[in-house]
Amino acid sequence: MKRALILSALMLSTSAFAECTDNDWWVWEEDTNKFGGGMFGNCGAYPADDSLRVITYRTWGLDSGIGRENQLWRVVLAKADKPEVVASVTLNLWEDNNIQLEEELEGEVFYVDKADYPLNDTTNAFAVRIDLGRDAYCRDVGRDQFVTLFVREGNKLKPVLKHLPLKQDLVVDGSPCSRYDYSRTARGEGRLTLLESKTNGYRDLKLTTTALYETYDELAQQEVDENDTGQWEESFKPETRQFETTLKFNGHRYPVIWEELPSKEWWQQ
Repeated sequence: MKRALILSALMLSTSAFAECTDNDWWVWEEDTNKFGGGMFGNCGAYPADDSLRVITYRTWGLDSGIGRENQLWRVVLAKADKPEVVASVTLNLWEDNNIQLEEELEGEVFYVDKADYPLNDTTNAFAVRIDLGRDAYCRDVGRDQFVTLFVREGNKLKPVLKHLPLKQDLVVDGSPCSRYDYSRTARGEGRLTLLESKTNGYRDLKLTTTALYETYDELAQQEVDENDTGQWEESFKPETRQFETTLKFNGHRYPVIWEELPSKEWWQQ
């Protein structure tokens, strides 16, 4: 029977550490010794094989001198019954206009997705989400909850989709800062699904973004009769729209072009 398409939903436990096992902690402790320590991130089951576990954390590297503007991100695939790493990858996390790296951040910024992503008949990907977005206040565009998809290639983990923002805020019109001025804001939250179509051997990904458009106008609010609440609610009722963006594998990864997310129409409203 054909495998059903898996919806990548936010199926998170109440506590980020609720699913971590004693073995996960042993793996984390042994792995961090290679870097002189690290901040625990999160862990969870490997969706395609319950005999494996995913452990993820941040570190700075042994005597690397790396500061807040750059940190190392470790993702480890280990056996569930003993502290043995079978595959891993070390990536850089750079602080920029969208990503904020605070040394005191708690581990709850990492989430191991429970969904399986069968990219083809022999390749399954898993996802890790990171909440590292900056405060969107006084910014025209804000992005958060970046998701990265990994596939296993022997003893290596390869990111085939890197830092796709699932949450985006956009000031469509007006001032992003002043609460006493006119502004129209779109706040979108996305979900990832697999399509039947393939490009370069991997199934296409569909990002479906539900955007809530809200309007704020201080002057117009003052002109509305305070007793006529219905008039105010009708004039500034939030509007919901849905956008779809298709991501295609280029033979190496699924390119993420932020200017086209969640779709071109998003930026043209």
